[in-house]
Amino acid sequence: MAIKFVREKMTLRVVDGLANYSNPGYTQNALDKIGQWCYENRCGRRTSYDMFKFRNEKDMTAFLLKWG
Repeated sequence: MAIKFVREKMTLRVVDGLANYSNPGYTQNALDKIGQWCYENRCGRRTSYDMFKFRNEKDMTAFLLKWG
């Protein structure tokens, strides 16, 4: 599943489809799955509905290779 993100320092925000809540491109279930992957792999953490925060570039790159 490729998702579009915008980078804000060490944070990534999902940008594709979530701004239109009447017709979201990604479901809560899909984002929960990504959050679970982050937890299991100790690669960043979900900070809100559509945002993920990372400790360093290495973690962010691994996340983007998997989900971006």
